[in-house]
Amino acid sequence: LLVFPNPAEDLLNITTDADLSNSVVSVFDVAGQRVLTTTLRNGQLDISALNSGLYLLQVQGQNGTQQRKFTKR
Repeated sequence: LLVFPNPAEDLLNITTDADLSNSVVSVFDVAGQRVLTTTLRNGQLDISALNSGLYLLQVQGQNGTQQRKFTKR
């Protein structure tokens, strides 16, 4: 799972070898609270509504769940 750019401002690009179509994406803040849940479209996630800080991205797809940290600028 590759997440870029990191840090990001508005859009986060997400790529992997697995098929990401219809994958459920969740974003958690450092307190563990889910702040965003959506279905991934075109490999991009709109994070413009999030506050600046560190987040955990969780992608649930056909091949299981993968996680990555990212920073919102």
